Order: sequence, then structure tokens, then C-alpha cells
Amino acid sequence: MPDSSNEKNTCGKSSIGISPKGYPYRVMLIEDSRSVRIVLKQILLSAEFSVIAEAENGREAVLKVTNQKIDPDIIIIDYEMPVMNGSETIREIKPLLPHCRILMVTSISSKAVVEEIASLGIDGYLVKPVQRDLLLKKLCTILEKQYK
Repeated sequence: MPDSSNEKNTCGKSSIGISPKGYPYRVMLIEDSRSVRIVLKQILLSAEFSVIAEAENGREAVLKVTNQKIDPDIIIIDYEMPVMNGSETIREIKPLLPHCRILMVTSISSKAVVEEIASLGIDGYLVKPVQRDLLLKKLCTILEKQYK
């Protein structure tokens, strides 16, 4: 259950999910597991992020970005997915959304996978299962905010 206390939902003096301009950061979730998407979405909404799109695989995500003009501030993406994995998806999406920050989540922590993830030029990664506080701390780091 998401913790709704202000102390757990803030970066410095502002809410994690609110940009300096006062609007919620827009997030796209790309994850093949429906239950993981639900948990991630609950955590993000509790921290005032706006989840603007979800996709079950990389191909669906690329199509949403190109056809529906989805323009997130942050993408949270799984590494292992059917149809198109996280690495392939990032390679296609990064040129379309160069300003977007990308956080990869994976259940694999092998050195080869970590090196591949690092070579993609993403902003961070987390190992599953994703823990609420670790996710929020990582988002603070990516957004260059201090987690409180």
C-alpha cells in the first residue's frame, strides 16, 4: 500500500512528481506484467506524477509515441518483454524523445546486462522487485532533486 505521508513523497521542499514549473511530470510505463504496472502506477500517483501512457511491450510503446504523439518526461521500462525488449525499445524511442529521462527496471543483475543498460545512455536502473522508497529516491536523483 502506498505511503501517503509527505515526508515519503518529497524531494527537498517539493513533491517528487511536481516539476519546478508546477505541473506533474508525465510518465510512460512500459512493462509486460500488468500487476507490476499497477504497483508502479500506484506509487507514481501517490507521489503526484501523471501516468500518461502504458504499454505491454516495446513495439506498442514505439507505436504510441509515434502514432499518438505521447510525449512523456520520464519512461519507466522493463528490460525483459515479449515482442521488443527494453534495449531495443530504448534504441528506437531515444531519437524520438531525446529530452525524456529513462529508468529501466529489470530482474536481471548480471554484469553483461548492467553493461548493456549503461551503454544505452539511460538515466538509471533498478533491480526488481521494485521497492517504493528506492523508486522514489532514484526518480529524485534522475530529476536532480534531493529525496527526503
